Amino acid sequence: MMGMLQSTFDERWNAARIPRRLWLPSLERLSTARETKKSWSLKVESNCRSSQFIIDQSWSICLNGPVLLSSDAMENREIVNVDLSEGDELAARQLRRGCLKDGFFYLKGHGVEEELIKAVFEEARKFFALPLETKMMLSTSTNRNNRGYTRMGEETLDPESQSSGDTKEGYYIGVEESESDALSETPFHGPNLWPSEELLPQWRDVMMAYHNRMVRLGRRMCPVVSRALGLPPAYFDGYFVQPIAILRLLRYSEAKSEPHLGVFGAGAHTDYGMLTFLRTDQQPGLQIRPRGCDDWVNVPPMNEAFIVNVGDMLQRWTNDLFLSTPHRVVSTSGQERFSVPFFYDPGYHSEIRCVETCVSGENPARYPPVIAGEHIMEMYEKTHADFEP
Repeated sequence: MMGMLQSTFDERWNAARIPRRLWLPSLERLSTARETKKSWSLKVESNCRSSQFIIDQSWSICLNGPVLLSSDAMENREIVNVDLSEGDELAARQLRRGCLKDGFFYLKGHGVEEELIKAVFEEARKFFALPLETKMMLSTSTNRNNRGYTRMGEETLDPESQSSGDTKEGYYIGVEESESDALSETPFHGPNLWPSEELLPQWRDVMMAYHNRMVRLGRRMCPVVSRALGLPPAYFDGYFVQPIAILRLLRYSEAKSEPHLGVFGAGAHTDYGMLTFLRTDQQPGLQIRPRGCDDWVNVPPMNEAFIVNVGDMLQRWTNDLFLSTPHRVVSTSGQERFSVPFFYDPGYHSEIRCVETCVSGENPARYPPVIAGEHIMEMYEKTHADFEP
């Protein structure tokens, strides 16, 4: 019976000349179909979700539920919870499961004070509310360390698919180092740029307190990652003696994304380093495309938890065991949205090669060794209009 219904439905769908983009790209089967005098009621299943919809006599589509019939439509994804308060052994098992499943996980029990996180968002809002000419005085284009302000649309994370730059502005903050520090000659190192204390008297103190706290969290996570890979807990320590540790403040404009026109809050991309720790406000927007999924799915924020994802360096280290999952931001609310990612990446000169627990005679290394900072530099050059190495 289902075969006959599938065949009849396919014939009517094709006869109606409905664009294929309205169909689920990862459709596996039509699981239920019922024809009445006025409409077809159908349930379709894909490898990432199930959707129900109705097609009436005029072949207009009536959605039954929140999922749109297009490759840009999603449901929420249930990603793994990792809780550091439960101990490293259990956290490592949770992390491994999350990195194998989605390359994303929620991090709880992290110890970063919510009051500090709240202060970061408050100070970020104050900065982005300043006049553009004031913000541009702190532009990344004024220094070689990639510190400071990035204007709206300056970054285009998916140049092949986007018709314009990301509808966001941002601010980069790294490890604070003086000009006289030898490391300041290395890309992504050196002094930060700070707004005037007359304008924002608490800004520098709040941002550095948060940056320092997040570096500690990054170091806390390294032995958990090591355990998840069957490595000694201190395996990654040498790679993070002088990490590339970047805090970024982001404000997405009120403009709604239009994926079919190439307009995104942030275009599809993977992150470049080891781990990214993300906090956002309650506005939706983050979408991921996990391993084995053709569709994009939503990852909503969780109260008092970070959203953490694998970056390119960890994918290379693990020989594709943990994947650096594509993600993007699609703004749908018509309201501005704030987020604060923290990128915890190996030192610039670190050589990244597949770890011994992830290679074998049957599974040889897929990647040659790479210098971490050179890879990150290459990606910044491709996506930032104002970046000058």
